[in-house]
Amino acid sequence: MNVPSIYEEPALSRIARTKSALSEGRIFAARQGVHDVGNTGKLLYSECLARMIDEWGVVHSAGAFVPYLEGAGGAAVLDHYMLELIFQELASEPDAVLGCNLSAHTLSNPDHCALLLDSIQHHRIAASRLILEVTETAPLHYPAAAQEFLKAARATGCRIAIDDFGAGYAAPSRLLDVAVDIVKIDASFTHRILRGHDGRGSLYHIVGLAACAVPIVVVEGVETEEHMQAALAAGATHLQGYLLSRPTHSPLHHSYPAYRPLRRLVRAGRKKQ
Repeated sequence: MNVPSIYEEPALSRIARTKSALSEGRIFAARQGVHDVGNTGKLLYSECLARMIDEWGVVHSAGAFVPYLEGAGGAAVLDHYMLELIFQELASEPDAVLGCNLSAHTLSNPDHCALLLDSIQHHRIAASRLILEVTETAPLHYPAAAQEFLKAARATGCRIAIDDFGAGYAAPSRLLDVAVDIVKIDASFTHRILRGHDGRGSLYHIVGLAACAVPIVVVEGVETEEHMQAALAAGATHLQGYLLSRPTHSPLHHSYPAYRPLRRLVRAGRKKQ
């Protein structure tokens, strides 16, 4: 049997397949560790990365479906779904500390922010073991609403991370607008070091800028010893990348119940239009 490749499908087909996977509980979390520079065997936490199992049992990484879902206005559905799954994992593993990505598309809608905050407050007992990673792949249209949400979430015990810092719309001013605990330097800065001395200089300066605002600076995309040495020289406190650990499937990913927040989230999205 020839299994169609999702990478060869048009955007609308990918979106439809992703929505089906969400409604049928075929989205799960893979984990990748964030490692201490002084002891790479010690984890600060594990970032939860969305994975989709298609109709043929093939597992797809986030890059195959998340950008298309975001483009179609469906980011909030995925974000809420992942947050609920992560709370399930935190409940089953009392020592786990996990990170959940939240899209700027989601945080741009006050109604979506309210739904997310409801979930966090409902699971307040586990909030201190949750890191919310804000991924600004799009501009925040209602920054005040996002700031209020992050402030309220932080008050429950969550820590806040700015993801992919230095790329996209994650501007340095964001560090002044919101109380942030962690900054994650975009992997593009790490990968530039193989192109010469200027790459090392860029990494050094972006890490230094982040370190002025937060105590924890994570360098992403660490895939080689050279990457790791450059990150250490730049002053990173933590590292993330394939050199240290690859994403691994969650122990619970075969037992997730289908979670369907679609109706509430679609209704919230319509209020914004």
